Amino acid sequence: MKILIVEDSSVSREILSKTLKENNPDNSIETLASSGEAARRLQDEKFDVILLDLGLPDTQGIATVRAIRKVSPNTPVVVLTTSDDQNTILEAIRNDVQEYLIKDETTASLLLRTICSAIERKKVEVEKEREIQNLKMHNQVLLNRNLGLF
Repeated sequence: MKILIVEDSSVSREILSKTLKENNPDNSIETLASSGEAARRLQDEKFDVILLDLGLPDTQGIATVRAIRKVSPNTPVVVLTTSDDQNTILEAIRNDVQEYLIKDETTASLLLRTICSAIERKKVEVEKEREIQNLKMHNQVLLNRNLGLF
């Protein structure tokens, strides 16, 4: 897996990287400390999943998710935060976050399961959107034929 960790704490970045490498030495892991760095990197590179802290030096909370979503709308995002505020969790989900983990409550096995779940959920979401777009195009073609436009 190709994983991008966006976390301002060097200690947290190291722990996450080590945990993911121990699980699978073939994991490709890149770490960055700000959403600006991540946005620039995501313009050049695709990742299988993004682990995203909501408290970064250049963005806070849902603004962090929005900044990442602008440049990488189809990459699964797992939010990592110290807050278990339900409003923040719901707002993150409304902004297309696949999973949400509380840092102090996250074990290695939970992190790994969550990443796999996030990737699968995003695949399903993208496929559903693709099917909806195909149906819309098909319906438009049928409508145009019925109107004699083709």
